Amino acid sequence: MNVLIIGDRFSDMAVRYLSNIAESAREQMYVCSLTVNTASTYEAYWRSLYTKSKDASMSVNGMRTPLTVSIHDVLASRRFDAIVIHQGARESCNPLQYTDYLPLIEKRLHKYAPAARLFVSEPWAYKDGSPVLMNTMGYESTEKMAEDIVRTVADAVENAEGVFGIVPFCDALRASLSAGLDMYASPKDPSDIGKYVLSLILYLCLSKKQVTGNKFSDFDTDIGTGTAELAKRCAQECAKARGWRE
Repeated sequence: MNVLIIGDRFSDMAVRYLSNIAESAREQMYVCSLTVNTASTYEAYWRSLYTKSKDASMSVNGMRTPLTVSIHDVLASRRFDAIVIHQGARESCNPLQYTDYLPLIEKRLHKYAPAARLFVSEPWAYKDGSPVLMNTMGYESTEKMAEDIVRTVADAVENAEGVFGIVPFCDALRASLSAGLDMYASPKDPSDIGKYVLSLILYLCLSKKQVTGNKFSDFDTDIGTGTAELAKRCAQECAKARGWRE
C-alpha cells in the first residue's frame, strides 16, 4: 500500500512508526509524508496544489529526507492508495477552512490520484494548562478544545463529497490521556508514545489487520512493554468506537 500524508510537522511525527507497524504485520506500506512549509492550513495546501510549488519537505517511512518537493510531483511519482490531509491545530476549529477548501483539495487530489481513498485527520488539542491552549485558543481545558475539533471535522466531512473517512487522532488522544499515557513532548508535539498511538490509529484506519498482537518495539526512546501494550489497547478501542473495527 502506498500512503501519502499532506500536512505539517505534527502529521509528519504522527506517521513515525506507521511503516514499521505494517512491516511487523508482514504488510508492505510505503509512507510519504509532506510538510507544507508555507502554512499549516487547508488554504495553504490548496495553493500549493494549485501552483505546483516546490514548498513541501518530505519524509519517507518515518525518516526525514533533505528534499523539498511539490505535492504535484509526489502524486505523479507513484500510484497512491490512500491520501491523508491534516490541518494544524490553530485552525482546527475553523469551519471555513474545511468548507471553503476541502472540496477544492479533494477534486485536485482525485484528478491526479483517482483511485486513492481520501482521509481527513483530526488535529490534536493543545496540552492542558499551556498558554497556547488558554490564551491563544481561549480554551479552559484540552477536553473542551478536543470536543470542538471532533465536532468541526465531523461536520465538515459529513457535508463533503469524495472523502472516505476521518482519522480519529483527537479521539485517540482523549482515550490515551484518560488511560494515563504521557502523550505530549511539548504543548503541541506528541511524545514518543504519542507518535506510536498516532501511527497505530492510522494503521487501523488503513489496514484490515489488528494491532493488539503487533510485535514492533524498536522505538526512539525506551517506552516499555506495558506502556506499548496500553497504547495498542487505547488505539484499538478508539478505532472500534469510531467504526473502524467491529
